[in-house]
Amino acid sequence: MIIYGDGGQWDKPQPWSIDASRFLEHSCDEAKELFKGSRNLKELESMPTILTGEWGDSTDEIVRFGYVQDVKRLGGSIQFRFVEQAHATLHLSESAWI
Repeated sequence: MIIYGDGGQWDKPQPWSIDASRFLEHSCDEAKELFKGSRNLKELESMPTILTGEWGDSTDEIVRFGYVQDVKRLGGSIQFRFVEQAHATLHLSESAWI
């Protein structure tokens, strides 16, 4: 799962990137060990991926399903392309957070 603070990031032209310091930030210890540094980044290309923005007050949130491709470390970022297989739009209301 890849979550970005600004869900609009996923509307920009590809390739996309995330800050390498945030990569694996909230992941389990096993994932952190497997993907430490640039080691094994290509393994991500075989894993189904969920892509979304952080959810807040927005009433519509898009969740994308697919696969990452061309994953590589580039300076202080992890760069990738995303091939979307499907997406869903979730309609949230204030009562959903209660």
